[in-house]
Amino acid sequence: MFSLIWLSYVKDLLQNREYVGCQKGSFVVELLKSLNFEESFIRFYDSPEDFDKGISLEVKNGGFDAAFDEIPYINLILTRKYCVKYTKVGLSYWTGGFGFAF
Repeated sequence: MFSLIWLSYVKDLLQNREYVGCQKGSFVVELLKSLNFEESFIRFYDSPEDFDKGISLEVKNGGFDAAFDEIPYINLILTRKYCVKYTKVGLSYWTGGFGFAF
């Protein structure tokens, strides 16, 4: 069931041509490309502050609609000052090492 929900969400992002955020230099970039995200719809961030800015901004101002990242990095974001703004819910999709979450 989780796989179907996750795939449905990814399909919606692709069909609506929505921008997604990803940490610069992460293997998740290639994973997103393998899921058919065009590189021009992937926006990068370098820090928890950049993540917060990207989620907070409107797309037309450089923001993104969803973010995919490695679990340890998401945990870092949540343990810093952003724990009151964001939460991790549901299951995570696992790859051959780290997982990633929205």
